Amino acid sequence: MAESGDTRELAVLRAEFAAEEGSFLLGLHEGEWDATGFRRLEHAMRVACAHTQGAPLLERWLAEGFHLIPREVRAKASCLRRPPHDTAGLCDRLDDLSLCFFLGEPPG
Repeated sequence: MAESGDTRELAVLRAEFAAEEGSFLLGLHEGEWDATGFRRLEHAMRVACAHTQGAPLLERWLAEGFHLIPREVRAKASCLRRPPHDTAGLCDRLDDLSLCFFLGEPPG
């Protein structure tokens, strides 16, 4: 992905991590699982993994988000009125991305 694409996706990720209006996380906090929003979050996390791979330092907001979001999504998803069919598998994908971000290993 081009550098401008990385910048765009990192802006999307920042908005997602901050649970801004229209974000997957805001919807999740309101009790709804937005499949499109989840795909947007997951894609932005994948781009961030590639963008930061091999970086000597990680930005704090990224590290905090990659550390907290997988756990938060798993906890909130367990309380949904109508969870997605494969909630555990979807949450596992976020866990894999977190490991990728911190350890530099490609997600499974």
